[in-house]
Amino acid sequence: MAVYNYISSKEVIAKIYQDLDFGNENVRISDIITWIGEALGKIGAYPYYKNRVTGIEDTAGSPELLRIANYRAQLPCDLHSIIQLAVSTNPTGEYVPARIATGSFDISRGTLQTGIASSVDDQTFPTDDYTKIEFISDIFNESYEDAVSRLNSDPNINTILDQVFVNDLSVVGANPSAYEDEITYTINPPYLDISLETGYAMLAYKAIPLDKEGFPLVPDDEDVKEALKWYVEMMLTYSMWRHGISGGERLYGNAKLEWVSKKKAAYGNLMMPSPDEMKSIQNIWNRLVPNINADQSFYESNGKQEQIYRK
Repeated sequence: MAVYNYISSKEVIAKIYQDLDFGNENVRISDIITWIGEALGKIGAYPYYKNRVTGIEDTAGSPELLRIANYRAQLPCDLHSIIQLAVSTNPTGEYVPARIATGSFDISRGTLQTGIASSVDDQTFPTDDYTKIEFISDIFNESYEDAVSRLNSDPNINTILDQVFVNDLSVVGANPSAYEDEITYTINPPYLDISLETGYAMLAYKAIPLDKEGFPLVPDDEDVKEALKWYVEMMLTYSMWRHGISGGERLYGNAKLEWVSKKKAAYGNLMMPSPDEMKSIQNIWNRLVPNINADQSFYESNGKQEQIYRK
Protein backbone atom coordinates (compact mmCIF):
# COMPACT_ATOMS: atom_id res chain seq x y z
CA MET A 1 0.00 0.00 0.00
CA ALA A 2 1.08 3.57 -0.50
CA VAL A 3 1.43 5.65 2.66
CA TYR A 4 -1.76 7.71 2.64
CA ASN A 5 -1.65 9.05 6.18
CA TYR A 6 0.89 9.69 8.91
CA ILE A 7 0.36 9.87 12.64
CA SER A 8 2.48 11.45 15.34
CA SER A 9 5.02 9.44 17.29
CA LYS A 10 3.04 10.51 20.36
CA GLU A 11 0.17 8.21 19.34
CA VAL A 12 2.58 5.27 19.14
CA ILE A 13 4.05 6.22 22.52
CA ALA A 14 0.54 6.30 24.00
CA LYS A 15 -0.11 2.81 22.57
CA ILE A 16 3.16 1.55 24.06
CA TYR A 17 2.29 2.95 27.51
CA GLN A 18 -1.17 1.40 27.30
CA ASP A 19 -0.14 -2.04 25.97
CA LEU A 20 2.84 -2.42 28.29
CA ASP A 21 1.00 -0.93 31.28
CA PHE A 22 3.88 1.29 32.31
CA GLY A 23 1.87 3.06 34.98
CA ASN A 24 4.25 5.17 37.06
CA GLU A 25 7.42 3.51 35.78
CA ASN A 26 10.24 5.87 34.90
CA VAL A 27 10.67 5.45 31.14
CA ARG A 28 12.39 8.22 29.19
CA ILE A 29 10.23 9.49 26.30
CA SER A 30 13.37 10.56 24.45
CA ASP A 31 14.57 6.94 24.42
CA ILE A 32 11.27 5.70 22.99
CA ILE A 33 11.33 8.35 20.24
CA THR A 34 14.88 7.33 19.33
CA TRP A 35 13.87 3.66 19.20
CA ILE A 36 10.85 4.47 17.01
CA GLY A 37 13.17 6.19 14.52
CA GLU A 38 15.55 3.20 14.62
CA ALA A 39 12.71 0.74 14.02
CA LEU A 40 11.37 2.68 11.03
CA GLY A 41 14.85 2.64 9.52
CA LYS A 42 15.19 -1.10 10.14
CA ILE A 43 11.81 -1.80 8.52
CA GLY A 44 13.36 -0.11 5.48
CA ALA A 45 10.27 0.38 3.29
CA TYR A 46 11.02 3.27 0.93
CA PRO A 47 7.33 4.30 0.45
CA TYR A 48 7.45 5.44 4.09
CA TYR A 49 9.65 8.37 3.08
CA LYS A 50 8.07 11.49 1.61
CA ASN A 51 8.75 12.73 -1.93
CA ARG A 52 10.03 16.30 -1.92
CA VAL A 53 11.43 18.66 -4.55
CA THR A 54 13.57 21.66 -3.73
CA GLY A 55 11.98 24.91 -4.82
CA ILE A 56 8.47 23.40 -4.78
CA GLU A 57 6.26 24.37 -1.86
CA ASP A 58 4.50 21.56 0.01
CA THR A 59 2.61 21.10 3.26
CA ALA A 60 5.80 20.61 5.25
CA GLY A 61 7.21 23.99 4.19
CA SER A 62 9.08 24.87 1.04
CA PRO A 63 12.56 23.34 0.71
CA GLU A 64 14.66 26.05 -0.90
CA LEU A 65 16.00 25.73 -4.42
CA LEU A 66 19.63 24.67 -4.17
CA ARG A 67 22.09 27.36 -5.22
CA ILE A 68 25.28 26.18 -6.93
CA ALA A 69 28.35 28.23 -6.06
CA ASN A 70 31.92 27.22 -6.89
CA TYR A 71 30.73 23.83 -8.21
CA ARG A 72 28.94 22.98 -4.95
CA ALA A 73 25.42 22.98 -3.45
CA GLN A 74 24.33 22.07 0.07
CA LEU A 75 22.04 19.08 0.60
CA PRO A 76 18.66 19.48 2.39
CA CYS A 77 18.77 18.59 6.08
CA ASP A 78 15.86 16.11 5.80
CA LEU A 79 17.40 14.18 2.89
CA HIS A 80 17.20 10.39 3.01
CA SER A 81 18.03 9.47 -0.61
CA ILE A 82 18.26 11.23 -3.96
CA ILE A 83 15.76 10.46 -6.75
CA GLN A 84 17.10 12.76 -9.48
CA LEU A 85 18.91 16.07 -9.90
CA ALA A 86 18.22 18.78 -12.49
CA VAL A 87 20.30 21.93 -12.95
CA SER A 88 19.96 25.28 -14.66
CA THR A 89 21.87 28.52 -15.01
CA ASN A 90 18.62 30.38 -14.29
CA PRO A 91 16.33 29.87 -11.26
CA THR A 92 13.25 29.70 -13.50
CA GLY A 93 14.79 27.16 -15.88
CA GLU A 94 15.09 25.52 -18.27
CA TYR A 95 16.32 22.61 -16.16
CA VAL A 96 18.32 19.74 -17.62
CA PRO A 97 18.97 16.36 -15.95
CA ALA A 98 22.31 15.68 -14.31
CA ARG A 99 23.70 12.20 -13.83
CA ILE A 100 25.87 10.86 -11.06
CA ALA A 101 29.55 10.94 -11.99
CA THR A 102 31.19 7.58 -12.67
CA GLY A 103 34.64 8.62 -13.87
CA SER A 104 37.50 8.95 -11.40
CA PHE A 105 38.07 12.59 -12.42
CA ASP A 106 34.59 13.56 -13.57
CA ILE A 107 34.10 16.19 -10.87
CA SER A 108 36.67 18.94 -10.52
CA ARG A 109 35.94 21.94 -8.31
CA GLY A 110 37.65 25.07 -9.57
CA THR A 111 40.31 25.33 -12.25
CA LEU A 112 43.30 23.06 -12.67
CA GLN A 113 46.43 24.64 -11.24
CA THR A 114 49.56 23.32 -12.92
CA GLY A 115 52.70 24.66 -14.55
CA ILE A 116 53.03 21.67 -16.87
CA ALA A 117 51.83 22.14 -20.42
CA SER A 118 49.21 19.62 -21.49
CA SER A 119 49.61 17.80 -24.77
CA VAL A 120 45.83 17.33 -24.84
CA ASP A 121 45.41 20.96 -25.96
CA ASP A 122 47.34 20.18 -29.14
CA GLN A 123 44.85 17.53 -30.23
CA THR A 124 42.18 18.58 -32.69
CA PHE A 125 39.53 16.18 -31.42
CA PRO A 126 38.54 16.56 -27.73
CA THR A 127 39.65 13.42 -25.92
CA ASP A 128 36.90 13.78 -23.30
CA ASP A 129 34.17 12.94 -25.84
CA TYR A 130 34.18 9.28 -24.87
CA THR A 131 30.95 8.33 -26.64
CA LYS A 132 32.25 9.04 -30.14
CA ILE A 133 35.71 7.63 -29.47
CA GLU A 134 34.38 4.37 -28.03
CA PHE A 135 31.96 4.06 -30.95
CA ILE A 136 34.76 4.45 -33.53
CA SER A 137 37.00 2.12 -31.53
CA ASP A 138 34.31 -0.59 -31.56
CA ILE A 139 33.43 -0.14 -35.26
CA PHE A 140 37.00 -0.32 -36.51
CA ASN A 141 38.30 -2.61 -33.75
CA GLU A 142 41.14 -0.26 -32.87
CA SER A 143 42.67 1.29 -29.79
CA TYR A 144 41.55 4.47 -28.07
CA GLU A 145 44.54 6.42 -29.46
CA ASP A 146 43.92 5.17 -33.01
CA ALA A 147 40.24 6.15 -32.76
CA VAL A 148 41.24 9.68 -31.72
CA SER A 149 43.66 9.88 -34.66
CA ARG A 150 40.97 8.70 -37.08
CA LEU A 151 38.52 11.35 -35.88
CA ASN A 152 41.20 14.04 -36.16
CA SER A 153 42.22 13.00 -39.66
CA ASP A 154 38.70 12.69 -41.11
CA PRO A 155 36.35 15.60 -40.22
CA ASN A 156 33.52 13.95 -42.16
CA ILE A 157 33.29 11.15 -39.57
CA ASN A 158 32.92 13.69 -36.81
CA THR A 159 30.18 15.49 -38.75
CA ILE A 160 28.25 12.27 -39.28
CA LEU A 161 28.55 11.31 -35.61
CA ASP A 162 27.19 14.70 -34.59
CA GLN A 163 23.97 13.67 -36.31
CA VAL A 164 24.01 10.19 -34.79
CA PHE A 165 24.65 11.30 -31.22
CA VAL A 166 21.99 14.00 -30.93
CA ASN A 167 22.34 16.02 -27.76
CA ASP A 168 20.06 14.34 -25.21
CA LEU A 169 19.30 17.69 -23.58
CA SER A 170 16.92 18.47 -26.44
CA VAL A 171 14.46 15.92 -25.01
CA VAL A 172 13.48 18.24 -22.16
CA GLY A 173 13.32 21.38 -24.29
CA ALA A 174 16.52 22.90 -22.98
CA ASN A 175 18.96 24.94 -25.02
CA PRO A 176 21.93 22.62 -25.62
CA SER A 177 24.25 25.54 -26.38
CA ALA A 178 23.89 26.70 -22.78
CA TYR A 179 25.55 23.49 -21.57
CA GLU A 180 28.72 22.53 -23.38
CA ASP A 181 29.10 19.22 -21.57
CA GLU A 182 26.89 16.74 -19.78
CA ILE A 183 26.32 17.81 -16.17
CA THR A 184 27.45 15.30 -13.56
CA TYR A 185 27.50 15.29 -9.78
CA THR A 186 28.89 13.41 -6.81
CA ILE A 187 27.54 13.19 -3.28
CA ASN A 188 29.97 14.65 -0.77
CA PRO A 189 27.88 15.07 2.42
CA PRO A 190 26.66 17.58 3.35
CA TYR A 191 27.21 18.83 -0.19
CA LEU A 192 26.64 17.97 -3.83
CA ASP A 193 29.70 18.57 -6.00
CA ILE A 194 28.42 19.49 -9.47
CA SER A 195 30.30 20.05 -12.73
CA LEU A 196 28.64 23.45 -13.11
CA GLU A 197 30.37 26.44 -11.53
CA THR A 198 27.30 28.53 -10.75
CA GLY A 199 23.59 28.01 -11.16
CA TYR A 200 20.63 26.35 -9.50
CA ALA A 201 19.73 22.76 -8.69
CA MET A 202 16.27 21.24 -8.38
CA LEU A 203 16.57 18.07 -6.34
CA ALA A 204 13.88 15.37 -6.19
CA TYR A 205 14.51 13.30 -3.10
CA LYS A 206 13.08 11.04 -0.42
CA ALA A 207 12.73 12.87 2.88
CA ILE A 208 12.33 11.68 6.44
CA PRO A 209 8.79 12.72 7.48
CA LEU A 210 8.88 14.80 10.68
CA ASP A 211 6.26 16.67 12.69
CA LYS A 212 6.55 20.30 13.75
CA GLU A 213 8.58 19.30 16.81
CA GLY A 214 11.07 17.31 14.76
CA PHE A 215 9.76 13.91 15.86
CA PRO A 216 9.38 11.14 13.24
CA LEU A 217 5.93 10.67 11.75
CA VAL A 218 4.63 7.11 11.56
CA PRO A 219 2.51 5.44 8.84
CA ASP A 220 -1.05 4.93 10.08
CA ASP A 221 -0.97 1.14 9.77
CA GLU A 222 -1.71 -1.32 12.58
CA ASP A 223 1.12 -3.71 11.69
CA VAL A 224 3.60 -0.83 11.62
CA LYS A 225 2.46 0.36 15.05
CA GLU A 226 2.68 -3.19 16.41
CA ALA A 227 6.20 -3.57 15.02
CA LEU A 228 7.31 -0.31 16.63
CA LYS A 229 5.81 -1.35 19.97
CA TRP A 230 7.69 -4.67 19.96
CA TYR A 231 10.95 -3.00 18.98
CA VAL A 232 10.62 -0.62 21.93
CA GLU A 233 9.82 -3.55 24.25
CA MET A 234 12.81 -5.46 22.88
CA MET A 235 15.11 -2.56 23.72
CA LEU A 236 13.61 -2.18 27.20
CA THR A 237 13.92 -5.88 28.03
CA TYR A 238 17.43 -6.05 26.56
CA SER A 239 18.50 -3.69 29.33
CA MET A 240 16.84 -5.99 31.89
CA TRP A 241 18.62 -9.05 30.48
CA ARG A 242 21.97 -7.25 30.33
CA HIS A 243 21.71 -6.25 33.98
CA GLY A 244 20.74 -9.76 35.07
CA ILE A 245 17.21 -8.92 36.21
CA SER A 246 15.14 -12.03 36.80
CA GLY A 247 13.06 -12.99 33.75
CA GLY A 248 14.83 -10.47 31.55
CA GLU A 249 16.26 -13.08 29.18
CA ARG A 250 12.87 -14.69 28.57
CA LEU A 251 11.12 -11.33 28.03
CA TYR A 252 13.85 -10.12 25.70
CA GLY A 253 13.75 -13.31 23.63
CA ASN A 254 9.96 -13.13 23.25
CA ALA A 255 10.05 -9.44 22.29
CA LYS A 256 12.77 -10.12 19.73
CA LEU A 257 10.74 -12.87 18.06
CA GLU A 258 7.65 -10.65 17.95
CA TRP A 259 9.65 -7.75 16.49
CA VAL A 260 11.09 -9.89 13.70
CA SER A 261 7.62 -11.19 12.82
CA LYS A 262 5.85 -7.82 12.94
CA LYS A 263 8.71 -6.12 11.06
CA LYS A 264 8.11 -8.40 8.05
CA ALA A 265 4.36 -7.72 8.13
CA ALA A 266 4.94 -3.96 8.34
CA TYR A 267 7.41 -4.06 5.45
CA GLY A 268 5.00 -6.07 3.31
CA ASN A 269 2.13 -3.67 3.98
CA LEU A 270 4.16 -0.58 3.12
CA MET A 271 5.72 -2.08 -0.01
CA MET A 272 2.49 -3.43 -1.50
CA PRO A 273 1.64 -1.23 -4.51
CA SER A 274 -1.78 0.36 -4.88
CA PRO A 275 -3.95 -0.50 -7.93
CA ASP A 276 -2.73 2.63 -9.74
CA GLU A 277 0.89 1.76 -8.97
CA MET A 278 0.34 -1.79 -10.19
CA LYS A 279 -1.00 -0.43 -13.48
CA SER A 280 2.13 1.68 -13.90
CA ILE A 281 4.32 -1.34 -13.17
CA GLN A 282 2.34 -3.32 -15.76
CA ASN A 283 2.96 -0.61 -18.37
CA ILE A 284 6.69 -0.63 -17.61
CA TRP A 285 7.04 -4.42 -17.82
CA ASN A 286 4.94 -4.77 -20.98
CA ARG A 287 6.93 -2.34 -23.12
CA LEU A 288 8.29 -3.81 -26.35
CA VAL A 289 10.84 -1.01 -26.75
CA PRO A 290 12.73 -0.21 -23.52
CA ASN A 291 12.78 3.48 -22.66
CA ILE A 292 16.51 3.67 -22.01
CA ASN A 293 16.61 7.48 -22.01
CA ALA A 294 13.77 7.95 -19.54
CA ASP A 295 16.03 9.93 -17.21
CA GLN A 296 16.34 12.67 -19.83
CA SER A 297 12.60 13.36 -19.55
CA PHE A 298 12.68 12.92 -15.76
CA TYR A 299 10.87 9.53 -16.04
CA GLU A 300 7.63 11.33 -16.89
CA SER A 301 6.42 8.71 -19.37
CA ASN A 302 7.67 5.60 -17.56
CA GLY A 303 4.24 4.54 -16.32
CA LYS A 304 2.37 5.35 -19.53
CA GLN A 305 1.13 2.62 -21.81
CA GLU A 306 3.33 2.19 -24.87
CA GLN A 307 1.73 3.24 -28.15
CA ILE A 308 2.71 1.22 -31.23
CA TYR A 309 1.88 2.76 -34.64
CA ARG A 310 1.87 1.04 -38.01
CA LYS A 311 4.06 2.63 -40.64
